[in-house]
Amino acid sequence: GWSQSWYSGFPIGQYYFPFPALLTALFDSFLPYNVAFKIVTVLGPILLPVSAYTLAEQLEFPWPASPLAAVATLYYQFETRHALVGGEWKTTWTIYGGNLASGLAGEFSFTLALALALFFVAAFTATLRTGRRPWLPVVLLAACVTSHVVVAMFGIFLAVLVWLVHRPLRTLRIAAPVGIVAGLLTCTWTLPLVATEPYT
Repeated sequence: GWSQSWYSGFPIGQYYFPFPALLTALFDSFLPYNVAFKIVTVLGPILLPVSAYTLAEQLEFPWPASPLAAVATLYYQFETRHALVGGEWKTTWTIYGGNLASGLAGEFSFTLALALALFFVAAFTATLRTGRRPWLPVVLLAACVTSHVVVAMFGIFLAVLVWLVHRPLRTLRIAAPVGIVAGLLTCTWTLPLVATEPYT
């Protein structure tokens, strides 16, 4: 489609993350649109504890680290900040992403990207260890990048740390293609975004 909102129009998805919209379109193929959109909106908060648990398991942290990681994401999701504004206490952090309040305000792709980032690092860890299923971290990283770039940077940073402790010279032949192919998968969106960055 074409958005007429700014600059006399531009392609929809030019300046915002396409993966949640594509998921909504996928669900909309067999569900009513409003239901499809609501499912995508709650997907991030539902998957975040699962992804934290999965990551702790793949990093082989001792028990009970995995369930504690999942519980920690619940605290994070329900967290809001309070600040003294004009002599009155007000709730803040309701639009910056990650927690439920932000998701309800429209920042649902941030939480979805967080879950995808943790799943990506978990899958990347498993691939570095076993050499199997390198396509999975590729797809998860591409989905994370196209859900939220800031969160993807966080995920990539974590993946680099994981790579550095998994015999980096030996596993470079696995790690490099994962990053390169994931980057290529996102090019149809990232290159136009970077090329027109001054307009953002």
